[in-house]
Amino acid sequence: MRSKMLTLDQARDVLARTEPMTPVPFTVGDAIRFRAEPGWNHGIKAHADNAPVGVYASIGIGTWAKEYKLTKATVEEVGLAFGMPRAYTLDCPAELLVPHLNYWMREGLLTLPRKKKDYQFLISDGTAIAFGKQGIKPFSNLALLDQAVAGIGQHFATEDILVDYKLSHTLRSTSVRLVLPGEGFVLPGSTLDDQWSYGINIKNSLLGTSQTTLEGYLFRWVCTNGQIDARSRSGVFTRRKDATDDEVNAWARQAVDEVFADLTRRSADQLESLMRMGVEGNVSDTLRDIFEHYRIPIHHRAKIIKLIEEHDGEITMYVIMNAITQIANDSDLEASAVDSLMRVGGDLPYTAAERCDSDSPCGRLLHRH
Repeated sequence: MRSKMLTLDQARDVLARTEPMTPVPFTVGDAIRFRAEPGWNHGIKAHADNAPVGVYASIGIGTWAKEYKLTKATVEEVGLAFGMPRAYTLDCPAELLVPHLNYWMREGLLTLPRKKKDYQFLISDGTAIAFGKQGIKPFSNLALLDQAVAGIGQHFATEDILVDYKLSHTLRSTSVRLVLPGEGFVLPGSTLDDQWSYGINIKNSLLGTSQTTLEGYLFRWVCTNGQIDARSRSGVFTRRKDATDDEVNAWARQAVDEVFADLTRRSADQLESLMRMGVEGNVSDTLRDIFEHYRIPIHHRAKIIKLIEEHDGEITMYVIMNAITQIANDSDLEASAVDSLMRVGGDLPYTAAERCDSDSPCGRLLHRH
């Protein structure tokens, strides 16, 4: 199973594709102008979001102007700023797209009092890889990763740190899950070598569209399942305009301390408790409660039920938890679905303990909402 994991250097290579970024601000008006190559959108739907396309933005006036090539995602984000749907933006030929962009970004938005007037492109290697409001301060994924590793080093050896292969990285959302192979526990009474490792879930958005968090992570080596313990966390970092890199780094190190303090104190006992929570005779009711409480999509439910039906042995809450997180290993799932399923797995030990009597079958599991 180790062969599926990424090294820290491999994870850094992925994150480095969008760093460093330099903000280039502008205000709606004459200082910005767009152009597009004929046929810029041929085959566009097959392009990756971060792929450069034949659309350009020139910022500045006269000899001070500088032109940047836009990515597919950046073109979409510019259109969204004045209400143009993504699908329509990508369908527009150059002769329609350019007038839209130039009108709204040079004068149109000035007529809409509630719309922002100050924007910025984020530039990497001469390409505008992102677009958003001025004042958004990107928190470097590479710096967060390094600070998390440094924080881990205050408690454990860092030489063998691995990264879960389910890493996801876009400008809008990045999830990096560090795993410590030599630090964790083996659940007693298991017929398998059911080894779990402690870890850290780093979640960040270079565009500031979601909160920056460091949370507890548990990795099961038998099936490479992972689960995010959102209750083992030190809160989120507030994206103030005046926040400094030093503040972010100090927060990240402190967050690692708090996360591991929680994980090492209670994780093994919680999972062992789930192994004692039998649901025989109440499987359907228990699953129904879990599905409704966590709003698990219908198409995931059938896969979870199938895994449970294939289980050889007693059905416990531990079995159900692992069936849910195993679905998250599907490489075809969107990153948001993977994150959601692993958060369900990380929360079940708490809700089960709050609602179930481990000495009797666990029926009506969760609070109704």
